[in-house]
Amino acid sequence: MLLLAPVRNEDVAGALLLVIGFCFSTWTANSQSVLQLTAPDHLRGRVLALYLFAFAGLTPIGALLAGWLAEVGGTELAFAVAGICGLLATGFAVSRLRGVRPPRRRTPVVAVAEEQRTV
Repeated sequence: MLLLAPVRNEDVAGALLLVIGFCFSTWTANSQSVLQLTAPDHLRGRVLALYLFAFAGLTPIGALLAGWLAEVGGTELAFAVAGICGLLATGFAVSRLRGVRPPRRRTPVVAVAEEQRTV
């Protein structure tokens, strides 16, 4: 988005929008897959509902802000603010997740072996 902000050439803007769309689709599919695979079975529906509310339910507020920014400072400002917010969110996530290990998932073979030991 930051690269797109100052672009005036339509062909370059189209190519950048194509790359942005591909990255967005990839990120969306990946994030939903990770949520579905890591959420406990009994909470999966609730977790996905909260995710979709935050992701899609708040879209009108973001669209209103983007429209206002485009009206005030043009599309350059709107894309620049979106890009800066994306960088800030990424930096925050990286700082929070640094050193955090994902929970260890038991493979079916380990789970069966553990059950057999307890019996």
